[in-house]
Amino acid sequence: MGKKVIDIVKLRKIAIICWLISIPLNFIGRLIYGFNIFFYLGIFFLFLFVIITLFFWKCPNCKVRLPFQINFETEVYDYVLCPHCEIKVEDGEIIE
Repeated sequence: MGKKVIDIVKLRKIAIICWLISIPLNFIGRLIYGFNIFFYLGIFFLFLFVIITLFFWKCPNCKVRLPFQINFETEVYDYVLCPHCEIKVEDGEIIE
């Protein structure tokens, strides 16, 4: 049994969903009369993506930021391997 930490994989998935929602909302908002509720919702979701990524997307062991790369082919896994200290974080636990 590993040490319990914040579930960064779940937070990363939420951040990516916010990012994917913000793109069409901003596009729709700009097409319909410039600035409207869709545009502001898109900015809000983009802001959530940035906040979650900057404050929570880091290794719980060494506190170094994890890579910002988004690869949809490999993002389906439920674990993160830190490239710096090489620990594995899975379901909110550090597995060594």
